[in-house]
Amino acid sequence: MGELTAYIFALQAVVEHAKHFREWIVVVAPTDEEKSSTLSRMLVSVLPPEATLCGRTALFPSGGRVTVVGGSQFLHGDGFRVMFLGFESTSLPADEIAQHAWRKAALGVVSLGDRPGELRVH
Repeated sequence: MGELTAYIFALQAVVEHAKHFREWIVVVAPTDEEKSSTLSRMLVSVLPPEATLCGRTALFPSGGRVTVVGGSQFLHGDGFRVMFLGFESTSLPADEIAQHAWRKAALGVVSLGDRPGELRVH
């Protein structure tokens, strides 16, 4: 499976999880602006028709929402979980610092589970 296909599957799982559990999930991309832009465009492509896009956040009638940000961009608010997407094993120090800050601010971290479309909450 290619990298972009894997991102699409991950974003689909995040959208379904946010809708079903009425949670706010922030998808954090590396500090690389190009990658966060790509993930933002991908999020738009997997949104259901009932979603409302407000800037970088998709809102669902159920109360859930998904936001895509670059690692160095921070949100004002609380009550969200994070998913790190697009980070390589050879991350830059800035990316590692950003991941640490996001982990500290979040309620928890979500990652892909063992089954397709499943998210694991840590």
